[in-house]
Formats: sequence, C-alpha cells, structure tokens
Amino acid sequence: MIRQVSTFAIAAVALGLATPAFAGGAADKADAKAKGGPAKQFERMDRNNDGAIDADEVKEQLSKFMKRADKNGDGVIDADEVKALKERAAKKSEKAGDNVEKKLKKLDTNGDGKISEAEALTRPGWFDRADANKDGKVTKAEIDELMAKRKARDEKKAEKKAGDAKADAKADAKAGDAKDNAADDDDAGDDDE
Repeated sequence: MIRQVSTFAIAAVALGLATPAFAGGAADKADAKAKGGPAKQFERMDRNNDGAIDADEVKEQLSKFMKRADKNGDGVIDADEVKALKERAAKKSEKAGDNVEKKLKKLDTNGDGKISEAEALTRPGWFDRADANKDGKVTKAEIDELMAKRKARDEKKAEKKAGDAKADAKADAKAGDAKDNAADDDDAGDDDE
C-alpha cells in the first residue's frame, strides 16, 4: 500500500507510521522485506480482496500498530513510546524521525501527551486525500496518484530550496565583493597619504 519506498512509508496507513515492520522491530522488518514491496503491502491491507482499502481495513492496521507500539500495554502511546518510535524512524533518517514526532503530536487531539486508541483510530487525512472518487475506499491507483503528487510537491520544494540557496550564495558573494571593494577603496586612500 503506501509502502512506496520503505517499510516506514506505510506509516501513512494509519498514524503515518502504522507499519508492522516499523513498530515491531528487526524481525518484523526482515519479514516485511521478504513479503515484498508496495504491491504486496497493499494486498495484505486489502483484507477482503476487493482491490481497495476501506476505512475498516485502515482501522485494523491502526489497531495492530497500537498493540505493537504500546510496549507497556497501558492502552496509550506515551512519551517514552513516542520517543522509541522516533528513534527507530531516525535510524532511517533524521527527517523520518521528525515526521514521526509531528504525526504523533497531530494525533494527540486532546493534548495530554498520549495517543489513545480512539485518537489513533481516526481516519488519517491521507485516506481522504487519496480517495479521489470519494467512495470511501482507496485503490492502488489512487494511492499511486497521491504518492506521485507528493513526489512532485517534494521535488518542487527541493528545487525552490536549491534556488533559494543559490540566490543566498549569490547575495553573499555580492556582499563579499562590495566589502572587498570598500576595503580596496580604503587601501587606495592610504596610498595618498
């Protein structure tokens, strides 16, 4: 399903990190790799084999995620468990760790610093964005379209960032040249004395 690039990407399925491989550890990661990529993940999530993932199937994945992430079994994902999830994601990349933290904070709708199952089981925003025909189900094609839009958006952001960096470097160079010219002018004045 949304495992476009890695086991972490299916995270968007639920909490933005509801992947059995992610929540479960190294053994689950190896198992997920052995089971295939995005198409296989989609097949596993499509429990009724109708070619689409509906809200009930997403909730099932969220519930599984909650059970795996809630290491102390108290029914919520608390600060320590969030930290562990963030650290696990950060092993992939710092950005992934930051994304986990943002997504989890967003889920904490009552602001108590914990994510209850009720909070976690709310239908994720990606589901509504991906459901192009608004039939309450998300097909592989709809997910592919959403991921293509995200990729295009990310590429556009990267291009803008690169352009901004180039403009900053050019401005810094200009400022450096102006400073050098001013220093040269000062030096030239010293020759007159």
